[in-house]
Amino acid sequence: MKGFFYFITFNGFCLMAYLSHIRAAFSDPGRVPEGMVAPFQSEYGENKNCEKCTGKETWKPVRAHHCSECGFCVFKMDHHCPWINNCVGQRNMKYFLQFVLYIMLASGMLSLLCILSFYNLLTSTNTRTHMNHSNYPYAFIGSILAFVEGLLFAYFTFDLLSEQITSIDDNQSYVDDLKKQYGK
Repeated sequence: MKGFFYFITFNGFCLMAYLSHIRAAFSDPGRVPEGMVAPFQSEYGENKNCEKCTGKETWKPVRAHHCSECGFCVFKMDHHCPWINNCVGQRNMKYFLQFVLYIMLASGMLSLLCILSFYNLLTSTNTRTHMNHSNYPYAFIGSILAFVEGLLFAYFTFDLLSEQITSIDDNQSYVDDLKKQYGK
């Protein structure tokens, strides 16, 4: 019964990571429409057009940044993510955070399952998994490698998730932080 629970939990995390990846990759990150003009005139010089969207005369709102990968401006752009091949902005940040969270949980679960597998390999009295069996060394090495990979991914995604949550808490995107704009 424990095996069924582990199966459902791990595959549930993987399914949710896949679904949130699809949502983050294919949803609009908060693109500023081409040819958009400023809705008002400001005396403080905030009405600027994007210099990189040449020929389009597109208004660049405050806190919008141009993505050189995508070729358009994104409101509250955090970064262009190679994992989802899309910008992470105001409108798809939720899906990106869900994706990173589910990858972290799946990686942690993988590490736990590898520890259990490693323990079962060491304590098994079954003759089919005994050291004389030809597949034993491969299962042993495989569980160690998968454990290390799961642990590294869990740590990396935990760090990425904590950075994103800090950015949300500070209301400061990664690009804003690099340019030392709009806050801390």
